[in-house]
Amino acid sequence: MGTNKKLTIFQKIFSLPSLIILVISLGLFVGSHYLTSHVHFLILFYLGLILVSSSVGLLPAFFVVILGHAFDYFINPSSLYFLPVNALLACLIYIASRRGLLKNWLSALLFGLAIGLIAGFSDYLLFTLLQGGGATALVINSSFSQVGNMFLVVGETILDILLGIGLALLIYRFLPKNVLTKLELGERYIEHGKFFSLKPDLHVDKNDRVKRLPVSLKLMIVNIFTMVSVGAAVYAVTSSLYKEQSYSAFGTLTKAYATSGSQIISPDKIDSYLADNGNEAATYQSTFDEFINFYNISSDNVAYAYVYQMVDIDGKPYCRTIFDADQALEEDPVQYGDLIPFDDYFMELREQLFNENDKEILGPIVGFDDYGWLMTVYQPLLNEQGKKVAYLGIDVNMTDVINDIQLFNTKTAVLLVGILVLLTGISYVTIDFLVIRKIVTLEKQTHEFDQSKPSEWVDSKEYQERAVIKGGDEIENLYDAICHSEESICDDFKKIEEQTRALLKLEKNIIFVMANMVEERDKCTGDHIIKTQYYTGLLVQQLYKEGLYPDIVDQEYVNNLITAAPLHDVGKIKISDVILNKPGKLTDEEFLIMRSHVVEGGKLIAETLKDVSGNTYLNIAKDVATYHHERWDGKGYVAGLKGEEIPLSARIMAIADVFDALVSKRSYKEPFTYEQAINILKEESGTHFDPKLIEVFLGEDIQKKVKEKLGLNK
Repeated sequence: MGTNKKLTIFQKIFSLPSLIILVISLGLFVGSHYLTSHVHFLILFYLGLILVSSSVGLLPAFFVVILGHAFDYFINPSSLYFLPVNALLACLIYIASRRGLLKNWLSALLFGLAIGLIAGFSDYLLFTLLQGGGATALVINSSFSQVGNMFLVVGETILDILLGIGLALLIYRFLPKNVLTKLELGERYIEHGKFFSLKPDLHVDKNDRVKRLPVSLKLMIVNIFTMVSVGAAVYAVTSSLYKEQSYSAFGTLTKAYATSGSQIISPDKIDSYLADNGNEAATYQSTFDEFINFYNISSDNVAYAYVYQMVDIDGKPYCRTIFDADQALEEDPVQYGDLIPFDDYFMELREQLFNENDKEILGPIVGFDDYGWLMTVYQPLLNEQGKKVAYLGIDVNMTDVINDIQLFNTKTAVLLVGILVLLTGISYVTIDFLVIRKIVTLEKQTHEFDQSKPSEWVDSKEYQERAVIKGGDEIENLYDAICHSEESICDDFKKIEEQTRALLKLEKNIIFVMANMVEERDKCTGDHIIKTQYYTGLLVQQLYKEGLYPDIVDQEYVNNLITAAPLHDVGKIKISDVILNKPGKLTDEEFLIMRSHVVEGGKLIAETLKDVSGNTYLNIAKDVATYHHERWDGKGYVAGLKGEEIPLSARIMAIADVFDALVSKRSYKEPFTYEQAINILKEESGTHFDPKLIEVFLGEDIQKKVKEKLGLNK
């Protein structure tokens, strides 16, 4: 089954060089977080992050980021909210190293500027939203404007990252080559190079592109969509619960203020205050002073405090002022006994406020009126007879509540984004390692199998050195099944090839037997079929070698023509022995009968082809047998074809047939000399023969072999 000589992901992460870099990077990360509580020393943090992200991998980088922030949380809790930025930096550095952006100073400089801008603006934005915390707070200068502080943060972040990248490149420059090799520096430990790449042919059909996306990208899209959906749901639920809890907590606080305030007021004296028009100075003023003191103590939360009596004048509801903290605090205060019309917001509470039997605390009520966005609680004031004589109102400014909720939502969103980045990165590597790498291995192996000769696949170097998929999952089962199928196919092809070779040998033997049957009847031709096959082979192989007729002549054509050549005179089997072996010149009638052998040969092969499909050599044999007596000038027989109307195979056969006839002895003639035969071919070039083929046949390479065949080189 072969062995996988490549290191696994765990061997690479926990190799000695990787462990050393992990420990150093973690130390730099944690150390920098400790130092940033006292001085601005972020360069150590970025150096550690760059080292581990670029040399060991994304998962270890996340490990460093998470552990570093967990440590720093005990020193500076608000730094936890900067985790998304650092996780994003780890991803960007990791991708940059994988894409070779850290291999030279120029690309490293441009990359450093880019991620410096991203990190700097992200840090400043988070600081602004969270109003402090983290290392970013160290560079905020109260003497600068907001824009000045922004440029200060971004500038120092860019400088720190560039220094970190520079130091990392210096370290890599002087690391031994064997250490770099073990780390696969600048390269991912996952074999699949382009995780989200689309194959060129996938861009053809735009309407079908979604269906044709790589499975890795589909998985990541589904994964990210799921995580974003879950994150959004968590955010919505958490935000809603916190808002509800905040409202409830502030409502309880407001009720507590109302209860405390009600202890100051004596409900039994309210009627006397009204009867005396507030002139019961000693009692009224001392109560009012206590009320103002209560308001001052609680003013950090309480926006308004007042005691109102509900009155109905001519069917319109009013609030009559008994006590109002604004009486002592405003330049134009509400005066005792003033009537204040109901706001539209409180009109719907009119029935409850005027119902003497309703003695429950009213609220908390949240609303927006002329006085702002307030949470209000009305505490009924009951005299000794249990009669409701007035209401103590407490208003809490909801701006502080909303700001608190918004700050909580911001922190929640930042943390969820950080978790999303971490989970996306972990999913990216996990999907690649557990699924994509295995799929790519299968794809590579099946592609190599497709490009190889099936019968030789199991013994090939590619198969012996293939990557072995392990994991005990369905992909490993599929891999084992594919390997088993390939091995079975290889064995089957070996058997098929053996049987095919035997059939081809048998087929060639049958061809020669048929040709020999004709030759045995024609006592004039001698070993004509062997020699013509040889000359035909020389010519067609030379055409292939020189790249002539590339649309026709390929290696298969060469083999098929050589195989078909012996059948060129198979039609003579239909010719009478009297005519076939006549020693003298044939009469015109006999010559017509002799010429019919091309027609008969074509018919015989056509009859054979009737039940055969895809056998190219028989198609060529049919052309050779039918047209090898056609002439270039159109004066041949029997179809009278001329020029390139004559099939190439027949034009080649014509040269081999005539040349052998010229240099061979016949019962009716003596052989021509080699020189005479060559001269005749030259003379009839362009009339009898294709001039281009004659030029090739008379070339030095072919003629050297022809002479050897004729024994002229001895």
